[in-house]
Amino acid sequence: MKIKNLNEVPPQPAPLPSRPSGSPKEAGPAPVSSSAVTLSDLSAKVAEAASALKAADGGFDAGRVAEVRQRLDEGKYTIDAGKIADAVIQQAVFSARPSLP
Repeated sequence: MKIKNLNEVPPQPAPLPSRPSGSPKEAGPAPVSSSAVTLSDLSAKVAEAASALKAADGGFDAGRVAEVRQRLDEGKYTIDAGKIADAVIQQAVFSARPSLP
């Protein structure tokens, strides 16, 4: 295995050739026109739902977390598999439902 000399300076790339000067139109940036953007009904509903979720008071509950942690440590926490299965099925049905026009 050959080790390269780290003090050696690598060769520099050759400079790019300069562009021929064209008319002033070609040299400047393209003109910008203003445009209006209209959101679809669906995107407006999604934005509304996102705002509602942010405003909802269903956030982190430190007291509930401490309670569950204590029950786990004591071995008293039980998991209702039927409740979890029902929620998974409900979510799958809700996700597969086609959107209304």
